[in-house]
Amino acid sequence: MANTNTFDFDGSGFLVRGADGAIDQTATLAKVGEALVAFAALDANQSSDFAKAIDAVFDAHPGVRIPLPALANEAMKSLNVDVMNYQVISERVQTFVRNNSGDRETGRKYGMSKGKGGGVGRWSDIPVEKPATTPVAAATAPVAAPTVVPAAPASAPVETASAGETRRKQRAAS
Repeated sequence: MANTNTFDFDGSGFLVRGADGAIDQTATLAKVGEALVAFAALDANQSSDFAKAIDAVFDAHPGVRIPLPALANEAMKSLNVDVMNYQVISERVQTFVRNNSGDRETGRKYGMSKGKGGGVGRWSDIPVEKPATTPVAAATAPVAAPTVVPAAPASAPVETASAGETRRKQRAAS
């Protein structure tokens, strides 16, 4: 998947030429820098909007893991995205989530997992799993030796009764 969060650069629109017709590098770089600052501000604003929309989805469904496409779709509703821009903005929302996902220890806001029970979850909604601890007394208690039943000698005949014989003996005993 191509990165949709790019800065398109067509150098011809930014070239500044001096009086002699040569490219004025300082003025050209200043013009490119202004465009880059404007793009960075737009990108930061858009990321903030994405974060708010995604948080709204998780606020409505706390503690739930949501498949990434469904999460993006729900976030798009609160962003009021135009149909003409839907695919591009959906990819940007998904990229935003991927870029802000990781293990809880990394400090990322979201966690992603695949398979059954997978999807995207907000770490602040998912409880921390504590490892099971055993009491010290139980861990140090002696273990009873297993009881050994002696086996019958190989030469001794083994008595077997059919199911009918067993029932007759039970009836006779009662």
